[in-house]
Amino acid sequence: MDIEPTHKLQDTGTQTNVSCCEIGCQTEVDIGSNQPYSSYGETMKSILRSEIISQIHVLLQKYSHSENVTTLLNDLTSSRKWKTIFGVPAEINVPEQDLVFLKKLAKDYEACKNKESNKEVRKQAAKLTTAIKIGNSKKSSAVSFDGSFTESAKTRIDAAESIGRITAYGAEKRRLLSIVAMDYPQSLLTDIFKCAKATVTAARANYILFGRGGVPPQGLKFSREVVSQDVLDSFTDFLLRDNISRPSSCRSVVVDGEECAVRYWQDSIKNVIQQYLLEFPDGVKRTYIYSHIPQNFRSNSMLAGLCDICEDVGYSNFANSIELVQELAQNSDNNNNN
Repeated sequence: MDIEPTHKLQDTGTQTNVSCCEIGCQTEVDIGSNQPYSSYGETMKSILRSEIISQIHVLLQKYSHSENVTTLLNDLTSSRKWKTIFGVPAEINVPEQDLVFLKKLAKDYEACKNKESNKEVRKQAAKLTTAIKIGNSKKSSAVSFDGSFTESAKTRIDAAESIGRITAYGAEKRRLLSIVAMDYPQSLLTDIFKCAKATVTAARANYILFGRGGVPPQGLKFSREVVSQDVLDSFTDFLLRDNISRPSSCRSVVVDGEECAVRYWQDSIKNVIQQYLLEFPDGVKRTYIYSHIPQNFRSNSMLAGLCDICEDVGYSNFANSIELVQELAQNSDNNNNN
């Protein structure tokens, strides 16, 4: 079966048409050639980038073997003519003292992931009987488990060290990251803190709502948006379309203790997801789709050869019958000759 690509960029001089999937679910999006890239939505930006990268890769392979494509691309982007036409990408210059601070903060960020240490902190906090007060002076402070100031401690810092940390909560990573989330590019933060882009976005929201390094009020928590049942139903209906997936006539698999018919994708998963995002821009996101692909869905490449039922019941018996008939015919000819 011939399957059209999910999206095609056609240079018409005035506009670009993006056509998707098979004829049954074809969707076209007109993009004006004079429209700035920044005006597109995130989904269309992703599609355009993927298409441009694919076309560049095909073009490079015409002039170089596959193992030398990377070398050729590096030479192109570092050449003087490339820089003259496209300019030089802006580099992220961070002062050395800022990098030192970011690395120290990243060390504390990594320590927040240690569940055992957080457990010990909570046990330490359970020993408190009164509130801790850190005043402007030693005399006006009360830093101890019982609310009094430890006489053996010379300073308030010494008294605090005698107690240790007494606060730990699940949003600690986001709170620490919010200290610098608005000051540096997202790519730099994800590289130093080894976190996802969504974590940086959440930290920036924490900064706006509660201040730099602020703690949310007690009882107020960040929560993920729950996908509505209508969105899930539309997503399920989309996957069950005949031009998206088709059921096998004889194969099935057991999923969570239940036997389910195997369904074969009619296109690559990447193209199917892009088609869904174009048709349902307010539906589930790409990450959700990849993490919730039904286990009974298979690629068409798995259709090679005969299934067990056809092999055992149909084809083998048919082949044996032909062999038997040929053997009988040969024996009959030999008997007639004799």
